[in-house]
Amino acid sequence: MTKQVELPALWANFSSALWAATQVDIYLAKLTFALYYRWKMKAEEYLLKHSQELSKKYSGKYIAIVDGKVTAVSRSAVQAYKEAKRRFPNKEIGIFYMPTEEETMVLL
Repeated sequence: MTKQVELPALWANFSSALWAATQVDIYLAKLTFALYYRWKMKAEEYLLKHSQELSKKYSGKYIAIVDGKVTAVSRSAVQAYKEAKRRFPNKEIGIFYMPTEEETMVLL
């Protein structure tokens, strides 16, 4: 004889499992956002701290930053990313454009 499970009991188990899974998803989303935000702030801090020297040295080019260091430079954002990813496959990579002096003047 097969055992029948009552619908309310089945629903209670399902809803408890769904609630727990949702809580894990929320936690992971918050953790991912916190880690991404911390990494992004680190990359932007580096840019602000070194903006003058970077803009002089890499004017009109895209730079890839990994762990607070310029790791690749190119006139193409895609090429800069590919080069950095080749060298640091498991790291977060920030790609930034360093405007020329003329471009900076237009922005101001």
